[in-house]
Amino acid sequence: MDDLRTLADPNRNYFQYRSRLKAAVPPAVPFLGLYLTDMTFCREGNPSTRAPPGYPDHKLINFVKYHKMTRIAQDLQRFQVPYALKSVPEIQSWLGMVLHDAQNRGELGEMYRRRYVCST
Repeated sequence: MDDLRTLADPNRNYFQYRSRLKAAVPPAVPFLGLYLTDMTFCREGNPSTRAPPGYPDHKLINFVKYHKMTRIAQDLQRFQVPYALKSVPEIQSWLGMVLHDAQNRGELGEMYRRRYVCST
């Protein structure tokens, strides 16, 4: 539990978690909230346009802002790699049988509700 607390410590902008994430080998499922927070701070904390030096009346697109937002999105996309799952014929045949039985016995939603009510 102490390892998890250290990893999820918000000090220094989640430094421990970000360090571990940077070293992670994809595929992985990172905490999306961290990326959404970064994207929000970048979007809201930087102006969309800026004046060039010496021309305060002109407005140019703030490419630095959009470059930072692109980097955040690319960092998240780095983890979107297919898992190398191995097929297990016994599990596949069992799942096929269960799905076939569920389809023949009625609506899947009703089966779920019946299962949920019986188990509680």
